[in-house]
Amino acid sequence: RPQARFVVTLDISARLMDDLLHGNLDLIIAGSPGYSIPEAEIRPVAQETLHAVVRAGHPLLKSSSTTNDLAKARWMLPAPRRIMRRWIEDALHELGLPPPRIALETDSTLALLNPMLRDSDLVGVMTRRMLASPAGSGLRALDRLIPSRSDVLVAMWRRDSYLSPLIIDFRDAVLQAEG
Repeated sequence: RPQARFVVTLDISARLMDDLLHGNLDLIIAGSPGYSIPEAEIRPVAQETLHAVVRAGHPLLKSSSTTNDLAKARWMLPAPRRIMRRWIEDALHELGLPPPRIALETDSTLALLNPMLRDSDLVGVMTRRMLASPAGSGLRALDRLIPSRSDVLVAMWRRDSYLSPLIIDFRDAVLQAEG
């Protein structure tokens, strides 16, 4: 379709969902909200694994480090409404640890701030795919102290709204690619 035009918006899942439900977006691919939304169709499209990450050579990577050391760490995390942030808070709670000590909180994509992780002792969070990409260069998963988590990415669209044939074809292709 040579005349087709897409606008790709990168943002946190919560804002994408708000924009979708307010009619500003036709279709989103985002982290699963973990609950049903009556106005939206939600279909799984992929599994993603989340990891706590640190720079290569970080003290928490030593075999002698413990969850007590993790409790003292400072974190670079997404805003509280983000799925990645909730996962870290829940994981620390399950380990019997206090909430993360936030040094830097951001609403932007964490990939833009990865150089800060590489140049500091902060702990961050990223997906397996991001960690394996150039954005994850110099970073290591901290799975020994805080187990990774699998998350579901979903395609979401408003139930009772018009979707153009192009959007329907794109949605169906995304659903088929992972199904």
